[in-house]
Parts: sequence; C-alpha cells; structure tokens
Amino acid sequence: MRSVRWIAVAAVVASLAAHPAAAASEPPADLKAKVERFVVDHFRLAPPDKAEVLSAWTAEPPEQWRFQVRVTRDGKAETAVYAVTADFKVFALSRMYAFRDVRAENRDKVALDGAPVRGAANAPVAIVAYCDLQCPDCANAMGKLKNVLPAYEGRARLVFKNFPLNHIHPWAEAAAIGARCAYEQKPEAFWALHDHFFEKQGEVNARNVREVVATVGAKAGADRAKLLACFDARATLPVVQRDVYEAGKLGVRGTPTFLIDGRFVFSETLTEEQFKALIDEALAAQPARP
Repeated sequence: MRSVRWIAVAAVVASLAAHPAAAASEPPADLKAKVERFVVDHFRLAPPDKAEVLSAWTAEPPEQWRFQVRVTRDGKAETAVYAVTADFKVFALSRMYAFRDVRAENRDKVALDGAPVRGAANAPVAIVAYCDLQCPDCANAMGKLKNVLPAYEGRARLVFKNFPLNHIHPWAEAAAIGARCAYEQKPEAFWALHDHFFEKQGEVNARNVREVVATVGAKAGADRAKLLACFDARATLPVVQRDVYEAGKLGVRGTPTFLIDGRFVFSETLTEEQFKALIDEALAAQPARP
C-alpha cells in the first residue's frame, strides 16, 4: 500500500547549454553504468522508471567528467548534467554526495538470519520483501513473485519481512504475529499462512484471524494448541517489531517495498517481466561484487 509519492527532482548542476564542443576522450568503460546505477539508487527509481546516460565529456577542471543523464519517472523525462571527480569518489547534483555503493550499504542493514525464506537458502540474490499481510498491493506483488521464482531456482530467494500498517489495517499485526508463531514451529506453516492471507484477504477480519492462524497453520503441520498459546501471548511481537525497526533504518515508508540484492524498489505496479529484469540485473552483477 503506497503511502508516499515520489517528488520530481529539480536539481541541476549545470545547464545543458554548457556542454563543451570538445569531447574527444571517453570515460572508463564501467563509469557510465556506475553513474546510471547511482542515479537509480539515489532516487530509488523502480521499473519502468529509469536513468540513462546520454553523453559524457570532460570539463574544467580537466580531471572531472560531466554526464548528461535522462531520468524517466511516471512517464515524464527530465534531463540534467552531473559531475564526477577524477577518483570517482564524489558525485555532484545540486550538492555533493559520496559516490558510493548504495546497494551494499542496504544489504548491510538487513538481517537475513532467522527470516522466512522461499527458495534455496544459499541462492546468491536475496529479494527481501517488506510486506503487510492485509495489504492488497502486497498480495498482488507477491503473487507475481511466486510465479517468477521457479525460473530462478538456486539463483534467487525470497526473504519475508513484516511491515504491518496498523493505522489502516486492523488485523495485519495479529496476522504477522500468528504467521511468525507458525514459522517458529514449522517454516512450511508460515508460507501456508502467508499464501492464505494474501489469497483470501477478503475472508479474513480482526475477529477470525486467530482461528485462521490456528486452522491453516495446523493443516500445514504446526501444533494447533501451541500456535494458539503463542498467538494469545503475542510471543512473536518482538520479532515483528524488529522487522519494522529494520525497515525504518532503510527508509521504508509503505508496502510493498523490496530490496533486490540491495536495490531499493518501492512499487505496487511491477509486472512479472519487470521482476525478472530486476533479478537478471542482480545476477549479472554478482561476479563484480567485492
């Protein structure tokens, strides 16, 4: 459930009219890709939004590069010029930024141990999903991912994180607590509840969520009495709250939000083909990772 909207970025370092006539030399081969990736990550662009370097040239001082970048967001294109220093450490928009690996920083903020995983636990690409089990947009997105993941067996895994929006979804937190109770008994029971909540949202409410947890969890192999005791004691609330705290450190403000190998993607409209493209991009980057 998208709770914020992106604001168009108006920052421009230099006028396009300042493009110098002399642009004989070429930047290092990988720098164009790094610039595009930085812009995507800095502005958290999600497909079909994108950043494209149109041209590059040297400028005064001669050790700096200038890049003409077109950012497409919500069907509208905006072009700006950005600067990169000789050591490729600093990136300039309307202010200076560290030209850093945002995705690696994001990965470092996520605790993967102990989280529910769908797919091979050692798959190189982790798709971390911050979701609300009562969120219709999450149900839509996670259904698409469920269809996509079999084609990436052994290469990509889905990691579930809780982000219940209590102010608008009255049974989301209770569902998160119950699903986590099931996970601590039997991981398969967690995924049975995960799928049930997303596929049957219209049949669940604040009055029957307890019974749904017990019935669906027990059918998946969890002990019903233990499930109910855990649910009633809200024993797994600290785990849910840790997920929410972690999401806050990453800047998650709405659901569904994904970290695909560290790339921040906040969108409820991704298609299956766009999910595939994001996973393919992450897989292609694996050999280059330090």
